[in-house]
Amino acid sequence: MKNNLLKITVCIIILIAPGFALSEPASEARIADLEHTVQNLQQRVAALEARLPPADEGARTTSIKPGNFHDKQNLRQLRTGMSEQDVELLLGSPEKIRVYSKYSFNWFYNYPSCIVRFNAQSRKVVGWQEP
Repeated sequence: MKNNLLKITVCIIILIAPGFALSEPASEARIADLEHTVQNLQQRVAALEARLPPADEGARTTSIKPGNFHDKQNLRQLRTGMSEQDVELLLGSPEKIRVYSKYSFNWFYNYPSCIVRFNAQSRKVVGWQEP
């Protein structure tokens, strides 16, 4: 009985061992491939970061008259993705706010001629209409 059990165990080991032997180089090749991919991605990120302007270079150079939606310079500085606070700094508090759904709301200045549209989820600017 012990002899049969020993033979079965040896047969199982013989059957399984080649799989282990073959899988090791495949794993090493996969790891090497992943390391190469990571290295390429790191180089691409470094190249893209090198193209970015320094943080202070992107600062506004035009003067802002805080909270003045009548000033065209302020309107021209509106950008998608701006926060409510950024818009309020540029244009002031809205005269009217209208919520359209759980997805969008608008701020009105000089109703209805100037509209700033927001995404209600992110609370960021998605568009605007100038007077």
